[in-house]
Amino acid sequence: MLGELLPADIHERLNARRGGCACGITALRFDRPLDPLQPLVIRSFRSKADVLSAVEASGWTPGWIAPALTTRFREHPHCIDGFATSFLPDPRCALRDTRERLFGILGEQPSESSTQGQNSSMPH
Repeated sequence: MLGELLPADIHERLNARRGGCACGITALRFDRPLDPLQPLVIRSFRSKADVLSAVEASGWTPGWIAPALTTRFREHPHCIDGFATSFLPDPRCALRDTRERLFGILGEQPSESSTQGQNSSMPH
């Protein structure tokens, strides 16, 4: 159904979109038993069929709406929903962002004591 709604050049439109478009997928790598979850963030699409395949894989939730345990995306034979490895917020960023918003609302700057001990290389 989605394929009928999307234009034939959807991949070109998404690739040219300002700010880009990304799709998160988790590839299951059975050849890496100690680290089997490989996050994939797809930012470039090859065709309309590739867009449809990425959307399908990014929402593939076994036991919920998916008829099989995994689906194929490009050269990855076993993929599931990207939430398993992608788009999970880093709690340190959430804490820092909340503190910055709170101090911004109050019109204050964080004091040295509130930021002391924080790693300055924390991701943004």
